[in-house]
Amino acid sequence: MQWQAAPLWSRHHNLMPSISAMVSSGGRVFYIVDDAPPGMTGDSPDRWALVARDAFNGIELWRRPIDDWGWRAWSWRWEGRFNQPNQIAKRLVAIGDTVYATLGFNAPLTALDAATGKVLKTYDGTQFTDEILYQHGVLILSVNHAAQRAAKVPVNPATGREAPEPLEADPPVTKSVTAVNAKTGKVLWKTGRFVGNSTKTSGLERVTHLLLAAGGSRAYLLDRTDVVALDLKSGKKLWQAPRPESKRYTSRYHHLMSDMCTLVATDTAILLCQLEPIQKRIGWRAIKARMRAYDPKTGDELWTRKCGNWGHFCVPDVFVTGGLAWVHDSKEMAAVGLDLASGAEKRRISTERAFDNGHHHRCHRNKATDRYLLTSFRGFEFTDWATGKTDLNHWVRGTCRLGGMPCNGLLYATPHPCDCYITVMVKGLVALAPVGETARETASGARLERGPAYGSRNPQSAIRNPQSSWPTYRHDAARSGGTNATVPARLALRWTGKLKGRLSAPVVADGKAVVASVDTHGVHALDAKTGRTLWSYTAGGQVDTPPTLYKHLALFGCSDGWVYCLRAADGKLAWRFRAAPQDRLVGAFSRLQSAWPVHGSVLVQNGRAYVAAGRSSFLDGGIVAWCLDPATGAVLHTAPLASEQNMTVDQGRLRQRDYGISADLLTGDGKGVYMRHRRLFGKDDGKGGWGGRLAATAGMTDDSWFNRMYWILDGKLQGETLVHDKDAVYAVRTYKERGHGGFVQAGKAKYILAAAGRKPSPRDLAKVAKRRAGTWSPPARDKWTRPISPRVRGMALAGKTLVCTGTPDMLDPNPKEPWAAYEGKRGGVLLAVSTADGKTLTELTFDGGPIQDGIAVANGCVYVTTNDGRVLCFGAK
Repeated sequence: MQWQAAPLWSRHHNLMPSISAMVSSGGRVFYIVDDAPPGMTGDSPDRWALVARDAFNGIELWRRPIDDWGWRAWSWRWEGRFNQPNQIAKRLVAIGDTVYATLGFNAPLTALDAATGKVLKTYDGTQFTDEILYQHGVLILSVNHAAQRAAKVPVNPATGREAPEPLEADPPVTKSVTAVNAKTGKVLWKTGRFVGNSTKTSGLERVTHLLLAAGGSRAYLLDRTDVVALDLKSGKKLWQAPRPESKRYTSRYHHLMSDMCTLVATDTAILLCQLEPIQKRIGWRAIKARMRAYDPKTGDELWTRKCGNWGHFCVPDVFVTGGLAWVHDSKEMAAVGLDLASGAEKRRISTERAFDNGHHHRCHRNKATDRYLLTSFRGFEFTDWATGKTDLNHWVRGTCRLGGMPCNGLLYATPHPCDCYITVMVKGLVALAPVGETARETASGARLERGPAYGSRNPQSAIRNPQSSWPTYRHDAARSGGTNATVPARLALRWTGKLKGRLSAPVVADGKAVVASVDTHGVHALDAKTGRTLWSYTAGGQVDTPPTLYKHLALFGCSDGWVYCLRAADGKLAWRFRAAPQDRLVGAFSRLQSAWPVHGSVLVQNGRAYVAAGRSSFLDGGIVAWCLDPATGAVLHTAPLASEQNMTVDQGRLRQRDYGISADLLTGDGKGVYMRHRRLFGKDDGKGGWGGRLAATAGMTDDSWFNRMYWILDGKLQGETLVHDKDAVYAVRTYKERGHGGFVQAGKAKYILAAAGRKPSPRDLAKVAKRRAGTWSPPARDKWTRPISPRVRGMALAGKTLVCTGTPDMLDPNPKEPWAAYEGKRGGVLLAVSTADGKTLTELTFDGGPIQDGIAVANGCVYVTTNDGRVLCFGAK
């Protein structure tokens, strides 16, 4: 991995993609993104911006908000991942140190400084630009004569179906092709009253495009049924030629298949490829296409031939490389290289290894470079043009409609909304580099560094009351989030400790509350009774979850790839162990991290410490798990987790299969040590998959509440977060659906707090006994449910009390910060309820936004941490 950045997910599978366009130039990457919280209904406020990052380390350079963007700008409804103009990605161009973009859907063309985002020029005469090309210092633009908007589409009350007005009653706006000197802004020429074409029906058919292309001394476009050539110097029409005849044909999701075309300009031929109408429902892999080649000088037809389609709900791809035009033979599963002048087949490369799988191609076009064809049936499949060899990468993919971007020697993968292989898939905006040399292992002895507190012991620093402590993240090795310790029914704030920056969850033992200041690399111990800071230690990187307090030690992992052990009495270093194979840094969320980071929370079980270094079994040689002696740092056992890079998988609906693994916090059940669904150390419990353990499908530290991720216990009890004991599980539930649906309406969410028994009832046990083994398992049955108003961020089970922390479920009236409450900028809420019936015992508010799982119960108190550096202690009122 080269670098990783937020957002982790596209907003929703059934909303428009969160990234509209992406380009790169001059060592920078530019993209248009909506980073509003995922899982929300589309009518919630969006947050579009043009963002620039360093192409090689991922550091954000600048950000410019875009107001007039998204479905409100171009559509009549918010739902639908195909609900955007087909050519929207052509609104963004980067050349050298200049970025050209429309900073709004109906905005003029603007030039920005690529380094700073400063506006250099807004071009006169370019209002309503919808396509941008750049050639030899000239900007070639498609400019509408008025604002483009989708038509309003009423619903027919008799049928319940959408009933758009006839296109003739509300025709699309016309447009011109305009040439502008990029440096001076002078309009060189302007020509035409073109209409263009749309790939969508219903309301979006009014939003058209010209499929602008340029090559040599000409520009080309598609206007309804004709390909048109223009002289680049004067704008004069040189020729106009008909495209292949096609009857109007529509398909699912309002796709106008008969106008789904691709126009490619070369010096030898102008290529137009269009989908062929079909009269029956058929898989997209079987859809046919037709390509016609035109003479660039005269527009005469050179040749026409049939071909196949590559993608899913996409226009056909045509790749020109190596002197050939490549199309797809979807029946034989092959890429076919055609002579540009004659259309004769010159080469054929099998795509069967990439395409012979179930499910469907990703919902975006494929890409190509001079060396590789990059298809996206599962994730990103690389086929070498020279050898025909195909490498499969199911563990990484791009967002709908856009996909990824190969450039700068890297592959940029965009945030997606998928749950296929969710326990394996790389998340976020990720730049991936070619596989380099395998990381050389260092002898375990050379990995260990001893500190001044090595071998010493302060007897008074040992944990004296373990039953009333909270010594590790979510209390114990099982990450149950529960303790037998109790808290008063009525709580009040006793003290506030103030540190710097975003904090981790707290741990509490032996009179100390210990937290990590994530972004300042600090670990801090506070007096559990007063909040006074006792000691601080600075590590070599971010610490995402709190240390584990074990005997007289505080152990934690770090994003620098090391494991640290401090003397809990004074914070002095006892030892540190490099769990990463080597010291190599990558970019991660605009910071430097090891290519093999270690989660902060160290699992201690049966007197041994367990950690894992790495991000994915597919990245940088994989993950390596270690079993260490807590007192000395000595290596007791190792467990490598490396997956075959070129793994073949099926359609990907069986999530528990071994398709690889992404790193997560370790859990233990007293016998084995686990990461997600994989056992790393100890005796197998024989249950397979998730078994009876607590797990989070997208990882325990993912706090995004993406609607297709969930926490799970006993293989069936689900929620946005869970806590449990041996008899019951307590869950926060938000989404009624885990698949394509499942939305939350901002400010009006119906969060449900629920309690369910873990053991089957006698009635269910009787059913199990009557059925053949393995054919039926008893469902989880709720003991009680109740609505709650906070958006819960953390829960702790304390005896007969369930304590929750969260943020207000409200949209902020400030239009510039509509999500302020969700992001913890409007304070937090603490809610304590009875585990017997869910009735409220205490509800109060506090300053600061609670963080994911930022709660601990110890000594009759509740400790809460926030995203602005507060440690709060609540005790008896």
